[in-house]
Amino acid sequence: MSKKEENNITIIKDTSKTLEEQLAHRPDVQSLVDRNIIKDPKVAPALQQHLEELEKRKIEDNLRHKIDHRPSPAELVEHNILKVAPENITP
Repeated sequence: MSKKEENNITIIKDTSKTLEEQLAHRPDVQSLVDRNIIKDPKVAPALQQHLEELEKRKIEDNLRHKIDHRPSPAELVEHNILKVAPENITP
C-alpha cells in the first residue's frame, strides 16, 4: 500500500470517528421540536400548515383589533402619556 493510500484511509477513519462522536451528542427529536427547529413528526404536514395559517391569522386579527382600538392622541395627553409640544399650546 502506498503512502497516499494510507493517508486517505487515515483521513476516512478520522472523519468517521468525528461523525460518530457528533451523532452520539446530537439532541433528540423532542428537544428539536421544543426549540422549533423541526416540526412535530406526530402531526401530519397538511395539518401543520393549516395550524400555522390559523396562528398567523389569529395574530393578525389580534393586532388589527389593537390598532383599531388604540387611544387617540388627545386621550394620551389627558392621561399624561403623551406630552404636548409647546408650539401646540394655545394661550
